[in-house]
Amino acid sequence: MLHAQLIGYGWAFSAAIGNGIQDNLRKYATKSIKNPLHVVAMMEMLNCVTLFLFVFCTGQGELIFGKRKPLFRQKNESSRSYSYENDDDQIARTHLIVLASISALIKCVGSVAFQRALQLTPISLCAPYMAFTPLWLLGLSFFIVHEIPSARGVFGVVVMTGGAYGLNSAAAGSGGGAAAGATTTASGASTLAELEVGIDERKYHREGGAKSRSSGFSGNRSGSDGSMLMVENSTNSGAGNDAGNIVKKDGVVRTIRRAVRESLGKQASALRKQPGSLIAFGVAGLWGLTSDIDKLGKNASAHAGGFIVYVTLQRIFMAAPLGMITAALNPEAFGYLKNPKTLSIIFGMGLCELYTVVAYLHSLEHLFTSYAVAAKRSGILLSVLGGAIMFKEPIGDRLPYVFVIIIGMMCIILADEY
Repeated sequence: MLHAQLIGYGWAFSAAIGNGIQDNLRKYATKSIKNPLHVVAMMEMLNCVTLFLFVFCTGQGELIFGKRKPLFRQKNESSRSYSYENDDDQIARTHLIVLASISALIKCVGSVAFQRALQLTPISLCAPYMAFTPLWLLGLSFFIVHEIPSARGVFGVVVMTGGAYGLNSAAAGSGGGAAAGATTTASGASTLAELEVGIDERKYHREGGAKSRSSGFSGNRSGSDGSMLMVENSTNSGAGNDAGNIVKKDGVVRTIRRAVRESLGKQASALRKQPGSLIAFGVAGLWGLTSDIDKLGKNASAHAGGFIVYVTLQRIFMAAPLGMITAALNPEAFGYLKNPKTLSIIFGMGLCELYTVVAYLHSLEHLFTSYAVAAKRSGILLSVLGGAIMFKEPIGDRLPYVFVIIIGMMCIILADEY
């Protein structure tokens, strides 16, 4: 059991490496190709070419494109009819095609949207949101593939997601790009204004306090009934004690509420300033859905030639509509492939994509979907580090949250599966 889990996590973490490299290549591609649809369309077309070469070189072409011959046929003496043994295989093949087409449609939307997110926002502000995919899967996997994760596994996913939450908060605080510079300038101006207002308020309160003390002292001297003054002081003191008791009772609750509001407000502010982060959060949900569909497709492919058939069909269904839309709207976009540098980047993106999918499907043989995706999403660490190395993004204040994500990964790895 432990050996099988280690194999599964080995595949899942290798998929994380491929995913992290692909994210950085995607970000690099946004410099030369502005339309995200063109990037994904060309990547998937190259993926189809790569898969075609693989299946034909390995002799598996007939599984996808060839006519399947009946395994045996038996003549019925009374009606001259023949019965074929591959009827169940044909049903499984139809089921596989349906699953591959649904997954491809969702992946088309998610892939183009994520490419757009990387174009709008620094990678260190986009990639952390992909860690929310396992959290989506905790609910989706229960209803789609009937997986019940253990309590320790759920705890690990929650810790990892909390680390991604903090990582995004730190990233939003440090900012990035021109938007961050504008935000910093505005924040500095706001802080200066607040300081000026604070100075004026303190000056006002000092003057007001002095006047109050002066009025109280003159009242004390001119007052004819000292006991009345004592009653007033006692009344004021009682009101102060009541207020103090209220503050003591409600202080903890208010502090917690204020902290939660500030935290959620910081996240909401980050989403408004960096629209790519909001897009990435939605993509995390879409890819969580396709993760469960891919597991169903992998299971169905066992009766239809293996998961390589499922992957190839899925990529065909992705490349066909994206390629046709690109050819119809802007056929000149394919001219990017004439540039050797751009071709190598897109081809590298495609290879990383294919390896990530294959490694992830291998990991599903030994792990629950939510655990496999959680391990695969640890590739955001490479994405953040790549953003610092390749795109000079500041990550110093984000590293503690990176370690929180690693702790979450360890909790998931040590989880008991049922």
